Amino acid sequence: MTDSEKRTELATSILPDTDTDEVLNAMLADAGALILNRMYPFGYKEGVTVPPRYERIQIQLAVELYTHRGAEGQTSHSENGISRSWPEESALLKKIIPNCGSVISNA
Repeated sequence: MTDSEKRTELATSILPDTDTDEVLNAMLADAGALILNRMYPFGYKEGVTVPPRYERIQIQLAVELYTHRGAEGQTSHSENGISRSWPEESALLKKIIPNCGSVISNA
């Protein structure tokens, strides 16, 4: 799926809200970074992209990030002091399987 297709799906998912392509791209980039950080907990090389099997989760995470800009999905809310909170980690990230490897020793 291309970035343009992801952006179009994200824009459709947040309807009737609308936003600029720059904001939508930023949400998709943030969601992609969350997925890659979950997949590669010890870091990843420059240029690594979200695998196709996680692209739908990337869009769903981007929607979640977008809605956190408002009041949806809060776990608690205070009124006069204006205090909002959301779950520590998205349940969607639990669907990401971390990659693991092995260390080869020449000993």
